[in-house]
Amino acid sequence: MTKRFVSLWAFLTVMLAAPAFGAHGNYAEAMRVRALIRAPAGKAATAAETIKLPVSRGFNQEGTELCWSYATLNALEANYRAAHPGADLELSRRTMQYYTMKDRWIRKIQGTDDVITERGTAVDALNLIGANGLVAFDDFADVADDYGPDHVRRDVNAAGSTPAKLVALDGALAEHYGVPPETTHLDAGEMPREALREAVMEGHAWESYAVSRDGGEGYRTHPDPDARAGALSWFMPEAKLVARIHQALLGGFGVEITVGGHCLLIYGASYDASGKPMTYFIKDSYPDYFYESDPASLMANLVEMTTVKAL
Repeated sequence: MTKRFVSLWAFLTVMLAAPAFGAHGNYAEAMRVRALIRAPAGKAATAAETIKLPVSRGFNQEGTELCWSYATLNALEANYRAAHPGADLELSRRTMQYYTMKDRWIRKIQGTDDVITERGTAVDALNLIGANGLVAFDDFADVADDYGPDHVRRDVNAAGSTPAKLVALDGALAEHYGVPPETTHLDAGEMPREALREAVMEGHAWESYAVSRDGGEGYRTHPDPDARAGALSWFMPEAKLVARIHQALLGGFGVEITVGGHCLLIYGASYDASGKPMTYFIKDSYPDYFYESDPASLMANLVEMTTVKAL
């Protein structure tokens, strides 16, 4: 079997697996996931405890594959609003789209990765934010529904050397998306986008968690095939992971989750008198944006979750 054939076979294998396990988040997969985890209609039982974080309005990811970015930004907005009552923070989704495509193309040009896609994970989103900063929603337009890989590919491939390709990349991205501004705003104050990142992140470290079906606990390879190389998750038994969700919500932190091929935000939950979750409150990146999820169904289909790391 030739090297080229092996590479093609590996690529096809990942693509075929992605609808079931990866966070590519197109509309059809999002609706499949919603049907899978949505709480059944009927009279709700009385909860002993209900937690709901304040959330931003719904944002539609349209035809993009950026559910992981949307879920992460939804979490950041909820975290900030919980810590700053009355705040109306909303973050630019197109900024993350720009960062994503630039990162993917730089990896390709430099030979460290060959996959050009909008797909990713919350860990990827947080790394991109750490490297580039955040922009307020009103300071940069909403996502470009057509993310334009052919347009960018044409200009990059026409360039010769690596430096020339990087210059061509910047030009092609700017033409298709615009360029995220260097300065942005928070509560009417102007600041660099790195300062907005620091204000919103508030020094918190984040962690990816996954259910350990064998009962073991510790770091393992991130279970989402859309994760960039080297990403890790902390695996733990399901009961501990359920408790971790409760702990995060009590602390005022949203929980990004990947179920099947779609990423969502848990922004609240209700619990019975024994502390067992009865309902998870979900924010999606497709209308209707807010719904309730059955905890057992969600946990049975969970790929991973990411939230602020326990202190």
